[in-house]
Amino acid sequence: MPGSEEHLAWRSRRDVRLFLEENWGWWRHAACRGMSTEAFFCDRGDWRCAREAQEVCARCPVSTCCLVYGMCERYGVWGGLTFRERRQLIPVWQRHGPVGLAMALRQRLDRLVHHSA
Repeated sequence: MPGSEEHLAWRSRRDVRLFLEENWGWWRHAACRGMSTEAFFCDRGDWRCAREAQEVCARCPVSTCCLVYGMCERYGVWGGLTFRERRQLIPVWQRHGPVGLAMALRQRLDRLVHHSA
């Protein structure tokens, strides 16, 4: 995302998603690139599948972009979070925008890595 202060004021998930779609280069660096999408669109309640997807996301250098992109999605693991987990972060987004969301994501992924070790 740009380094300007302007992006800090973005509150609309759709606005940020459109920005990421227009600047799609981040996707080239995704840890999941080339993997089957089935690994990230698990059956509802299949926590083992979701956990495996989250482990991929935990080592991904662009998980923040992916999470922000996925905040408008109702299905799948995006940026290391399921729909239910992303839904819980909507108030963080509304209060702090994408920067606060990125910080919350990093904390959750750090906990995931520590629990896996």
